[in-house]
Amino acid sequence: MTSWQISPGAERVELEDGKAEVVFTVTNPGPVDKRATVEVVGSELTQNSWFTVAQPQQVIPHGGSTQVAVTVKPGDKAPAGTHWLSTRVYSADAAPEEDSVTSDRVTFEIDAAPKKPNPKWGLWASIAAALVVVVCVVLFLVLRSSGPEMIAVPRVTEMPQSEAEQLIKNAGLLSDDVQKFVYGATVGNVVSQAPAPETPVAKGSPVTITVAAAPKFVPMPPVIGISYEDADAKIRALGLIPIEFRLDHNTAAKNIVFNSDPLPDKPVLEGNKVSVYVSTGNPIRH
Repeated sequence: MTSWQISPGAERVELEDGKAEVVFTVTNPGPVDKRATVEVVGSELTQNSWFTVAQPQQVIPHGGSTQVAVTVKPGDKAPAGTHWLSTRVYSADAAPEEDSVTSDRVTFEIDAAPKKPNPKWGLWASIAAALVVVVCVVLFLVLRSSGPEMIAVPRVTEMPQSEAEQLIKNAGLLSDDVQKFVYGATVGNVVSQAPAPETPVAKGSPVTITVAAAPKFVPMPPVIGISYEDADAKIRALGLIPIEFRLDHNTAAKNIVFNSDPLPDKPVLEGNKVSVYVSTGNPIRH
């Protein structure tokens, strides 16, 4: 029987233009290739029509992992509030109840429909916004004339790193990059920048760009038989997040790790959570 593993790339997602995408990593730690089925489980007020699984059924090689994208699109009439979804994976060639595993929940917020503004207040708001723009322009011109040359930071998000760095250089600024794995992003493209686009900065100022990197898998370290403190340090050193479970055990001494999930040397996506089972020092009660 396959012991599936499935985990989301984030604990919470934000809806943009009424939709979002959640990527789940499915791992087959078994000794043979298996065909997996992935389906969505939602909270009480959600509907199945909100969710679309890009590839609900696919073959996962033994000891390997794949990513499954789930699109969340509630629609205009969806109830406001906090909702959640998780995914369930099981062998496509067996009954779901035989080996199904459910992932952690991913929450998302549906905002209430905005109230129509009072026309009178809307007019005053427009006037106030116009005044703020005028003041900002005046301040920018004053600072520009009395201080160092100011330059508006160019927008470089969603473009390849080389093009972004060249655009920053052409603007008279310096670029600094940070490599980070981001679910759903194109590897090598800029996913965020600081300062934000159009921000006025002095010529020669640095602009930090975060570039999407390829996913990195690390082997689960051997932690069985050592103290939880030592296990915690070894797991965090590899970029993983340990989740502690204190359980009774007949042979393991108090505070000693007697099991882990996944087992040692199994590949885990960097940044994911792993389970560590620690003895309470008490025997199992029958």
